[in-house]
Amino acid sequence: MMGRKTFLERDGLSLCGDDRDIMVPKKYYWDVMTWCQDQGIVVENAMEYDNSLSAMLFNVNLWRVRNEKHRVAFALRWA
Repeated sequence: MMGRKTFLERDGLSLCGDDRDIMVPKKYYWDVMTWCQDQGIVVENAMEYDNSLSAMLFNVNLWRVRNEKHRVAFALRWA
């Protein structure tokens, strides 16, 4: 089981995910999707419902990359 991580806090709300999640500004959503497809990297929204709330409240998306090698490449490009 992965550990939990708090990414942002604002007005009494916390944006949390697990250690595999990578936070990216929401304006790059389609760039992330396109880049991952081109690189063959499997990525998912960390929490679909919560991810849309994070996009609205914190202006970010949390991405989960389960493959460790892919996660390193993703982090180097987007983190």
